[in-house]
Amino acid sequence: MLCGGTGIAPMYQALVKMLADPADASVVTLLYGNKSPEDILLRKELDALAAKHPSRLKLTHIIGASAGDPAPEGWEGEVGWIDAARIKRLCPPPASDTLVFVCGVPALYAVLCGPRGDAALPPESALATLGYTKEMVFKF
Repeated sequence: MLCGGTGIAPMYQALVKMLADPADASVVTLLYGNKSPEDILLRKELDALAAKHPSRLKLTHIIGASAGDPAPEGWEGEVGWIDAARIKRLCPPPASDTLVFVCGVPALYAVLCGPRGDAALPPESALATLGYTKEMVFKF
């Protein structure tokens, strides 16, 4: 799951349902980008889900108003934006059993997977350059 800002809404709904189902063994990596720590919606709830399900949910908060922003004082998490290098380092690689859900602002879609309303995955997009296919990517 790759999301920014209010794009967490559908991701959170899916996470709560999946993690509450004992028959669902899905393992989820969530990269959640925001401009600042204060902007992180549902932070307490997300952190609690990650703590309760450490083998099923890997949560990474990423903050930054621009790709090269320095970390604010006291921030120990990731800084910058969700990009190809971060996806490669933190997410599962492309595979037949891997799905990538994307939700956020138009700029996030533009970099990661192309416009939300377009099923295609542009070859220059971050996900395509990493080897993910349009069948693996779901744009909320």
